Amino acid sequence: MEKRKIVYKEVQFFWLSIIPALLFLSFTIFAYLYKLGTKPIPLYMTIIIVFIFLVIMLVTYKMTIIIDDDTISISFGIGLIKKIINISNIDYKGIKKTIIPWYYGVGIRFGNGIVLYNTKSGKGIELPVDYKKYIISTKNYEQIKNIIIRQ
Repeated sequence: MEKRKIVYKEVQFFWLSIIPALLFLSFTIFAYLYKLGTKPIPLYMTIIIVFIFLVIMLVTYKMTIIIDDDTISISFGIGLIKKIINISNIDYKGIKKTIIPWYYGVGIRFGNGIVLYNTKSGKGIELPVDYKKYIISTKNYEQIKNIIIRQ
């Protein structure tokens, strides 16, 4: 298997996912240990809740953009959710800088021929591929655009 040369890498942490999950996990464990309430949470329920929130955190805690010789890879968390775009399929003339409004939400969004990958509102890059547009949140629009055009 041939190892590809990484040309660009950006990691964005998804604090909106991490902080509430950690607070909820802490409260759940605290409630179990100190037997809070009139009907304390049983051990099996504590384990189930902790497991579910740990999985959610591992799958969503960051978004990584990696550009290598001929692909762009966007992955969330530990890499279970991943999208690979071939650079050769991108319409270079249609690459645009875009602003992602807060009301678009975070994560992966689908709609009307557009797929949005983001961890926060703000700057992004729009990549037209075949009949879809991929919008990726990034603070390095110019750098990514230049790398794609060079490849």
